[in-house]
Amino acid sequence: MRQYGKRIFARSAGRRLHRSDRSGKVFGRGLGWAYESRCAAYNDGKASDYAIADCTQAILREPTARGFSNRGNAYYAKVDNDNAITDYSQAIKLNSKDASAFNNRGGAYLAKGQHDRAIADYSQAIQLNVKDLHAFNNRGNAYYSNGDNERAIADYNQVIQIDPKTLAPI
Repeated sequence: MRQYGKRIFARSAGRRLHRSDRSGKVFGRGLGWAYESRCAAYNDGKASDYAIADCTQAILREPTARGFSNRGNAYYAKVDNDNAITDYSQAIKLNSKDASAFNNRGGAYLAKGQHDRAIADYSQAIQLNVKDLHAFNNRGNAYYSNGDNERAIADYNQVIQIDPKTLAPI
């Protein structure tokens, strides 16, 4: 931790985490990042309500694609697909090259039975990352749910071709 006058800067892996005064009160960009990080941890722990609260705090401080995506994941876990879609869409608006945001929004569309929109999002995720096993598998699921077995099989074949050693379900 380095001190500059009355401000203290903490660093981790070369990234400034937060600014604080000598009282330890955290303010500025770092606090939003800390809320985003805790939101992601709550999502991993299946604590969606806490994740939503923390991501909301992060977004209020600094709206980022990561914050909206993480909150979208929490809404998706609660089967609140409309709010999930809204947040994934905002994440895409902030970072149109985030394949996972397209993939996740596709999942929310698929859960709502909107197969064509899901397929479009999965296709965009694949265009952004041609080795995205999850996007190919998910698009295959959407095709299968839509009764298009031929395209579903083609996507499942892509998953096998990209990583024939994948043993764990994706």
